[in-house]
Amino acid sequence: MKKLSLKFLGSPEVRHGERPVRFRARKALALLAYLATEGGRRRRGEIIELLWPGSDEAHGRTALRSALSSLRKALEEAAEPSEEHYLLTNGDALGLTSGPNLELDLHTLAAAHALARSNPRADYLDDDARLEVLARLRAAAEAYRGDFLEGFYLDDAPDFDLWVDAERETWRGRMNLVCERLSKLQLESGEIGEAITTAARWTEHAPLSEEAHRRLMEVQFAAGDRSGALNTYETFRSILARKVG
Repeated sequence: MKKLSLKFLGSPEVRHGERPVRFRARKALALLAYLATEGGRRRRGEIIELLWPGSDEAHGRTALRSALSSLRKALEEAAEPSEEHYLLTNGDALGLTSGPNLELDLHTLAAAHALARSNPRADYLDDDARLEVLARLRAAAEAYRGDFLEGFYLDDAPDFDLWVDAERETWRGRMNLVCERLSKLQLESGEIGEAITTAARWTEHAPLSEEAHRRLMEVQFAAGDRSGALNTYETFRSILARKVG
């Protein structure tokens, strides 16, 4: 059975197997992102307040039914007739199924963030455990293509946009910790080239982070690349001068 892949770290991307899922209505995609990110069952009234603020109950429920129908149709068009239906409706609550046929990049980063918080050290791990930790952290760093729902807003739903902004800060912070722990482990393990790649990716996603640039300089020095480290310093100084004076 093909999997439904939801990628919300960066510009939203939804696929069923190899087939992209197309959304005719932006609020259908917004509804999917909200249900997937929040998890569990969400009350219809809560969703209406978020996506159709100011609507009375009748108009709000009509708008939600329309978005739900559009979302269901988009998912069904990308799937085979016999395959799983991912939307759950239970009275006044909506949700998504969970399980091996649903892939969500947020889950990858959340699990790696929990691992990073345990602050694993290379000298405390045997070889198999170290490789496993490195692989999980690396997969999360690679899954972070950009900010949560990058470039996606709803002009007529300010609370949804505020929710998106808050989620962006949350996931950006989790990515920062994963990159910090991953680059440190790679450095401790002698994987200097991998550490440089991780630290460089970190600075791309966090251009104002002193910690990210310091780590990049550290691993560049460890590689014997003094000029590269100095270039990183000058680049960061220029960014700060331009962005924050």
